[in-house]
Amino acid sequence: MDGDHTGDLRPHKAQRFVWPNSGFDIHEEDKKDMHNCAGLVVASAIFGSYDLLQQPLQVGEVARRDACFYMFVDEATLKDLAEKIKEDGHNAPGHRRMKVGIWRIVLVKNLPYEDPRRNGKIPKLLLHRLFPNMRFSLWIDAKLQLLIDPFQVLERFLWRYDYPFAISNHYRRFDVFVEAEANKAAGKYDNASIDRQMEAYRSDGMTPYSDAKFPIVSDVPEGCVLIREHLPLTNLFGCLWFNEVDRFTSRDQLSFGYTRDRMSVPLDVNMFMDCERRNIVVQIYHKDLLLQRAAEEAIAQQALKNRDPLGAGVDGVGQTREQTLLKAVVDEKGERGGGDREKEDSVALEDAIDNVVLRNPQLQRKRRRSPQQHRKRRRHEAKHSMLYLIDVKAESVRGLACTCSGVFPISPR
Repeated sequence: MDGDHTGDLRPHKAQRFVWPNSGFDIHEEDKKDMHNCAGLVVASAIFGSYDLLQQPLQVGEVARRDACFYMFVDEATLKDLAEKIKEDGHNAPGHRRMKVGIWRIVLVKNLPYEDPRRNGKIPKLLLHRLFPNMRFSLWIDAKLQLLIDPFQVLERFLWRYDYPFAISNHYRRFDVFVEAEANKAAGKYDNASIDRQMEAYRSDGMTPYSDAKFPIVSDVPEGCVLIREHLPLTNLFGCLWFNEVDRFTSRDQLSFGYTRDRMSVPLDVNMFMDCERRNIVVQIYHKDLLLQRAAEEAIAQQALKNRDPLGAGVDGVGQTREQTLLKAVVDEKGERGGGDREKEDSVALEDAIDNVVLRNPQLQRKRRRSPQQHRKRRRHEAKHSMLYLIDVKAESVRGLACTCSGVFPISPR
């Protein structure tokens, strides 16, 4: 794909793959099927075998019949999916139409970037160029699992209030400059690249978020779910947003507010609360983290057997059961060669222990918190995430719905 991303991609008829030399090559037969999607498209992508494929839940008969579900993959991901792939029986010579569950699998060759996350931004932000005849789309990052029928999502976030574009705001941060610093602190991207991007936006007139920007509620989205009606304006926004991702960092939440504010014709965006997003998708986490947590849980289970076989509440020196288990896991990982570095992962290890405890009813015990600790915890949640009375760890394990007004009545799984 070349510098300007607003025009059409026109395949050369003599080539087998569409958009030759563009760096995002798709088979001609897949392209024909994608052009036939004229209504709703639900799409995602896994490149570099970075995530595990998740099947949507509670998809109704109408959506199964009328909506298109497409998953874009590279060869590394396709290899991991080989045992799950089924052919739909309508193969063309030299090409297989592949499905895994509800997802139609599309192999992409000649990817333009070395970073799998940046490659994922191509179908995410330029989906209208892959499906030129679609009317609506629902993009879901591959780390998420859809919990409800996609037509319900369209009704709730687009049709009910006549919005052409919907995305949730960030659960904690509203200012893109604060978000940039958080990305640097977490090592999400090269710090110098983030600094250059923010300096370019600042010099072009972008200011920190304040109440003066109202009715704009945030400059920072939680961009893992995009809900769109494909109009010329929303398609243009996707192209301009991709230009910023291509020009600077792949952290698309850093360029969203800048792109939106620089549109000559304002784009009416429904930035709904992040807890509403959590009612339609559940985060499964990236593949590497899932494998890491599986290993940690195995160690935690062994620690439970070795150090706390009866689930005693307090050990001989006055430590709580959880402190004893945490120390046991850290010690065991240290004995396996982790050393001091593993001790820095105490939060992840505590989560692993909690997961084991949640799955073993005989080990479940409420944390001992004083009333002051409870009040402090609630104030922290109210201030930083606006999620009230939610057990965050239980939510991550069970997919609990939050208590925002107007959200779907989803029961815990």
